[in-house]
Amino acid sequence: MFKPQDTADFTTKLKTLIDNPKLRQTMGIKARESVAGYNWEQATKNLLKIWQQQIEAKSN
Repeated sequence: MFKPQDTADFTTKLKTLIDNPKLRQTMGIKARESVAGYNWEQATKNLLKIWQQQIEAKSN
């Protein structure tokens, strides 16, 4: 990825993606694979768990 707040690094990395369609394709495939196991039901369960933990921590 790129360094946060570093526009030069961001620009360089973006240009790399623009100039390299194979890299774009590979990154897209990997991104889809990495999120394939996520769904809204699981996301809301995880969020509720985090909220419950925070509520319990604040009430102790």
